[in-house]
Amino acid sequence: FSLPIQQPIQSTPSLATFSVDVKHCRILDSRASVQGMEHRRFGGRGWGAVPRARQQQTLVFGLLLSFSAILSFSAAQEPGACCALGDVTCQSPTTWEGMFDCDHLEWNRISRFPPWEWYKEGTSLAVQSQCRGGSNAFKRCSTDADCTGGICAMPQISASKYVEDFMSCCKFCSWSMLFPAAAPIQVTKAPMHKSNALKEIVDTLDCSLFKGEFDELDVDGDGYLSEQQFGRWFEKTPMRQMVEQQMLNTEFTFWTVDLNKDRVISFQEYIVLRHFWTPVLLSNTAPGVKTGTLADGPLGGLFMDDATVSVWVTTANNILLNLYLNNSWPAAKTREPRSNEELELKRLSDLDGSTRISLEEHYFRYFADIDGDGRLSEREYELSLFHPDSKSPAASTRLTFELHDLDGNGQISFMERKRIFADRDENGILDFDEWSNADYPLIYGPFQGHSSGGERIPPTEYKYYMLYHDCTVRGSLAYSRALSSYPWDKSCPLKVSARNREPFLFNPTDLSMVPGNRSELLGGYAVRTWANITSRLLWTYEWELFPEEVATPGKPLEDYHIQPPDLDSRAFHLALLTEQETVPPDWTCSETIWPDDAFVVAVNSNPVRTDLYLIAGKLVISSHFVNFFCTLFFTVLFVGHIIWILEHWGNGEVFRPFYGEGVMDGLWWSIVTQTTVGYGDKAPGTGPGKVFAIFWMLFGLIMFGVFSGQVTVFIEEETAVNNIAGPDSIAGFRVGTLQKNQKLNIYQVYGFTNHYFDTLDEAFDELGSKRIDAIVASRADIITFFRKPNDKYAPRPADVNCGNPFKIVGFPIPAAELTQAQPAVRVCGYGKGVYATTYLTQAVNSAIRNMTRDGSLAAIASSASDSLYPAAMEDDTCKDETQWEVALIVVAILLLLFYASIIFLSENAQAQKMIRAVFFPSSAAADTEAQGEAVGSVTASGGDSEERKKPKKDVVVDPNDLPPVLSHEHADEMIESAKRLGVFSAMQATDVRRMQREMKEQRFLMERMLKFFAVCSGLVLCSLAAMAGILLVIWGDQIQLAKYQ
Repeated sequence: FSLPIQQPIQSTPSLATFSVDVKHCRILDSRASVQGMEHRRFGGRGWGAVPRARQQQTLVFGLLLSFSAILSFSAAQEPGACCALGDVTCQSPTTWEGMFDCDHLEWNRISRFPPWEWYKEGTSLAVQSQCRGGSNAFKRCSTDADCTGGICAMPQISASKYVEDFMSCCKFCSWSMLFPAAAPIQVTKAPMHKSNALKEIVDTLDCSLFKGEFDELDVDGDGYLSEQQFGRWFEKTPMRQMVEQQMLNTEFTFWTVDLNKDRVISFQEYIVLRHFWTPVLLSNTAPGVKTGTLADGPLGGLFMDDATVSVWVTTANNILLNLYLNNSWPAAKTREPRSNEELELKRLSDLDGSTRISLEEHYFRYFADIDGDGRLSEREYELSLFHPDSKSPAASTRLTFELHDLDGNGQISFMERKRIFADRDENGILDFDEWSNADYPLIYGPFQGHSSGGERIPPTEYKYYMLYHDCTVRGSLAYSRALSSYPWDKSCPLKVSARNREPFLFNPTDLSMVPGNRSELLGGYAVRTWANITSRLLWTYEWELFPEEVATPGKPLEDYHIQPPDLDSRAFHLALLTEQETVPPDWTCSETIWPDDAFVVAVNSNPVRTDLYLIAGKLVISSHFVNFFCTLFFTVLFVGHIIWILEHWGNGEVFRPFYGEGVMDGLWWSIVTQTTVGYGDKAPGTGPGKVFAIFWMLFGLIMFGVFSGQVTVFIEEETAVNNIAGPDSIAGFRVGTLQKNQKLNIYQVYGFTNHYFDTLDEAFDELGSKRIDAIVASRADIITFFRKPNDKYAPRPADVNCGNPFKIVGFPIPAAELTQAQPAVRVCGYGKGVYATTYLTQAVNSAIRNMTRDGSLAAIASSASDSLYPAAMEDDTCKDETQWEVALIVVAILLLLFYASIIFLSENAQAQKMIRAVFFPSSAAADTEAQGEAVGSVTASGGDSEERKKPKKDVVVDPNDLPPVLSHEHADEMIESAKRLGVFSAMQATDVRRMQREMKEQRFLMERMLKFFAVCSGLVLCSLAAMAGILLVIWGDQIQLAKYQ
C-alpha cells in the first residue's frame, strides 16, 4: 500500500504517529528526542545537527493501522514548517522564494522570549505535549490522566530545532553557533527593556530590516540589483573602507552574491549576503593577508578566515551577555566555545578545506542543504537559489541540475557546485586564474597536479579531484585527523597490484585476490613493509596478485593494470613494484621502501686461479710477446752487423771476416750480450767495438726491463678480475648491464666496456662462462634472480650446494651518480591529472621516513635478511680446494729422481760396472781379462835382474784381489809415470791404447743411452703439454662450468 505525498504531512494530536523504515518496510514507533537533536557524521561536512523529525517521516492513518506505507524520497528532503502568526497549520515552503518568506510578526513575537523558550511560546499547534514515562510514553496528551504512570508535559526543543522544524523560512534571522551540540546557542535580536545602548547591534541583527536595505539599493524598484546598483552597497561602512584599502573586490563580490549567475541579485540572494556578512559587520574585523592584497586574492576578499571566526564567537558571546542582562535572562545560557568546539565550528563551516569560509559554503551548508547530508538532491536544488530564476530580467536556464551533477549520481556535492562558481567564463573548463580566484586549497594539491595538460582542468579531471577531495575529507573527519596525517576514507578502496616475486612477495596460498588487509596470508619483505605503512596511515586495501610467469615480454608493467580511478566504485589502483623498471610518464611513484635498494656489482663467487702455464701459453701468442720478439729480432740482427763491421778488421779470429760467418758471430754476440748472459766465447777487442758494447749492454738492460714489466702487467691483467670489489674498481673490465637501463649510461660514469643483455638470465650465463667480468644491475633484480628457479643453477642460484656461484660485492652505486635511476621497490599509481596518486605516494614517503626514524624499517629488513640474503647451503662434499698441483708435483719429483739417477750412474764406476755386468756381460768379461793382462805385464817387467832370469812360472791371480779398473782420466798420468820409471815399452803402449779405445767405446755407449732417455723424456713431456693445451683450448669453458656445477 503506497500513498503518493506531494506535501509533508504534519502530525495532529488526535492521530497515532508512526515512522516508516523504507528500506525494510516495517512500522516503527516514533519517539521524539528529549534532547531535541541527534548528531551524526556526514562525508564532506563532518558533524552536522540533524533533527530526528527530518530523519523519519510520519504517515497518519487513524483507522488503518494494519496498512504499511512507503514515503517517497522527495518528502525526506522537504524543509521544515514555516509558521505564521495566527495560522492554524504550518506549511513547508514549496519554492525557493518561500524559503525566505518569513512572517516577521511571528518572528518578532517569539524573539521577545529567550531562545530556549521559543518552543513554549510558538504557535499553539506547533508543539504538542507528550507523555513522559508510563505506559503511554511519547504519546500525545492533554492532561496527566492521559499518561498512565507518567506526566503530561511539553517536550523540550532547542532553539535551533524549533527554527528548522517550525520557522524554517526565518533561518536567516538567527545565527547558530553550533555549540553546545545538544542545544546550540542562537545569536538573534532581543528586546531592549532597560537600555537603548545596543540598538545599533540589534538593528544589525534584525532581519525585518533587510528588505528596507535592499529597497534602498533597488532604485528602479524591479526587485533585482544590477551590478551598478549593487555598487551602492560598497559605499556603506565598513565596505567603503575595505574597498579603499583593497580588501574587497567589487566585481568578484557581485559574481559571488549572484548565486544563480543571472547577472542580477535578487532579494533572496541579498538576504544570504546579509546573513553571511553580519559577523564581519558586528566584529569590525576583516581577514588577514600575508602577501599582496585581499582584493586580488581568492574570493576577492569576501570570506571569513580562522581569525575572523575566532573574533566572531567572542563578539557574539559579548553581545548575548549584554542582551541577556538587559532582559534579565540567565547569563549562564551563553558562553564562549571551548577550543574543540571552536575548531568544530570552523571545520563544519569550511566545506572545501581551504581554511576560508566563503559565501557559497555558508549558503550551501546553512540554507540549501535541508537534510544536512552534505549533498543536494534534485528537490533541494529546486528549493535553492542555485536554481534559475524565471522572473529575473536576465533569466537563464543554463544552470540546470544536470549541469551541476557532474558525476551523475543524482546529488550535488559542494565541490560540484564550486566548479560552477569557479567557471566565470562558463565554458565548463577551469583555467589557473579561475582556480585561484575560487580558492581551491593548495593543501589538496596545486593546479598543475590536477591538470594533465598543465593549463586547464576539464570536467573529467575535475571528477578525479572531487573524488580525491571527498576521500580525504571523509577520512579526515572519520578519524579526526589533519590532512597532514594523510587520512583516507574506507569508501574509497585501494586495490594494490603486485607480482609474486621472491623474496619481496610470495604467495604460499596461491591466492589471486587477498581480501581486505589480510597480509598475513602472504610473505616477503615488501608485504610486511606495506602492512606497516598502511597500519600507520589507517588505510584499508585489497591485494590483486599475479604470478611472475604472466609478465608480458617487453612490457612488464602492463600486468599491473594501473589506470585512473574508477568513478563508479571509487576505487584507486596502486602497484607495489619489486623490480627495477622505468615507469611510464603518466605514473607517479613513491620513494623506495627498501633501505638496500640501489644499483650494485655482481661477480663470480670463486676467484680466477693463477695458472702460470696457461698464462705463459697466452703470453706466447699474445701481442705483447709477438711484438717484442719481432722487434728484438730486427734489433739484434742490426746490432750483429754493426759489431761485425767494427770488429772483423782488427779481431778477425773472433768475428770472422767472411760475411756469412761474421754476421752469425755478431748475431750470437748481440743476443748473448743483450740478455746479460755474457757467455764469454766472443768479445769485442777493438776500442770502437768495446764502446758500442757498453751502450748495447745498457740498452739490453732497459729493453728486458720493459719487457719484464709488460709480462707482469699481462699476468696482473689475467687475474685482475679477482680484485673487483665494487663500482669503483670495474673500470676497464667487461661488464654486463640490462637493456632497460641503457638510458642511465652507467658505463660512461665508471668507464667499463659495456655489454647489454635483455634479461639477467642471459647476463649471468655470460658471467658464469667468464665472457664478462661483472654485472651492474639493481639489487632487487639480482636478489630476485638468485631466488628464481633456474635449470642451469638448479634448483636456484641461492640454493646451489656449496654456495651461490655469484655474489654482490662492495658498496652500492650512490644515487647522486645515477640521477635518472628509479628505485625498484616502491608504490606507484596513475598520476596524470590525478593528484590523489601524488597524495597517496607522499603518504607512503612520510610513513617510510617515520619508520626509518623509529627503527621499524630496519627491524623489518633485519627479520627478512634470511630470505633476502640466504646463507650458503653446504654439506660434507663442500671442502676448500687445495692450492697444491699434486699431479704436477708428482711428475716433477719423478723426473728429478730420473735425472739424478742418470748423473749418479755416469759418475760412479762401481755402478757402471754393475750395469755392464747386467746389460753387457761380454764387455765386462773383456774388461776383466784386459785388466789381468795389464797387471801381469807390469809384474813381469818389475823386480831385479835375477828374478827376470829365473824361469817364468804360471801366476794365478784372483780377480777379486785386483784393484779397480782405471778410468780414462788416469791414462795420461799412467803413461807419464811409466816413462819416468822406465818401464814403458811398445807392448805396454799398445795395451794402454787398447784400454783407452775400450773406455771411449764405453763412454760412447753411455752417452747414447743418456741421449735416448733424454729424448724419450722430452717427447713424453711435450706430448703431455700439447694434450693439456689442446684440452684447455677446446674444453676450457666446459671444465670451468663443471667446476661450478
